[in-house]
Amino acid sequence: MRSRGNGFELAQAALERQDWAFLSQWLRQQSLDTEGCVLSTPGITPPEQGERFQLLTLALAVLSAGDFQARWEVVKVFPGLGEIAIDPLIALLQNSEVEEECHWFVVRILGEFQHPAVLTALVNLLQTVAGGSGRSG
Repeated sequence: MRSRGNGFELAQAALERQDWAFLSQWLRQQSLDTEGCVLSTPGITPPEQGERFQLLTLALAVLSAGDFQARWEVVKVFPGLGEIAIDPLIALLQNSEVEEECHWFVVRILGEFQHPAVLTALVNLLQTVAGGSGRSG
């Protein structure tokens, strides 16, 4: 997709109809680099901060409710969103009502971030699981 002008409208429509495959593909096409900027593609300007939060919201929706394949694809979007993704991902990790498969993907994504909050969250998870009070499923 070359322009985000009506792209968010298409993505929102896909979200409403729970078309996780389309939505994960659309998110991947945004081609974000680690600074949250679109890689040098002629005619496309870097996303504004608000657009990054919109992309994050859509990616979290796919991660939370999508099927395995959609989740697998959307995982690749999170590192490009940068540190704004960390707190919501940690919140998903700590939510005991979230599917185990989603937790697996969250751990995989968080492992890509070198951030103190991520390290703390992952250590806490290991201590919880090792302490025998892990999630039951």
